[in-house]
Amino acid sequence: MKDRTLSQLRQMSTNELLAIDDIGEIRAALIHLTLQEYSEYIDELIVHFPSIINTVDHQDVELHGVVCFTGKTPVKSETRNKHWKPFAETHGFEVSSTIKKNTTILVTGDLGSTSSKMKKAEANNTQIMDYEAFREMVQ
Repeated sequence: MKDRTLSQLRQMSTNELLAIDDIGEIRAALIHLTLQEYSEYIDELIVHFPSIINTVDHQDVELHGVVCFTGKTPVKSETRNKHWKPFAETHGFEVSSTIKKNTTILVTGDLGSTSSKMKKAEANNTQIMDYEAFREMVQ
């Protein structure tokens, strides 16, 4: 398991975990269950202790796309830089502060916004969603 990131482990099935050396059937099932059952708490730990993910070589994380955040977050204490950026990176996303041609998702606090980021995302056919939809999509 030393060559797997937390993000990769969280996405693995019990059978995929079982294929890792030195993991038996019971341990694979328990790891899978624990990672799924405590996903919300793991995300919370990552937010409060970002060094957990900073020790991982992000070049080894399979990227799921480039995400850009804009607008107010649904929970005031969940700021973009302290909560949402580490959350996205942990789940295999690169985070950008601007909309670029390679941006795959714009996460916004207001789907009806007419901001420049929204206009550029629409022009680039970038997927647009709110914060809760992004959280549900990656978990």
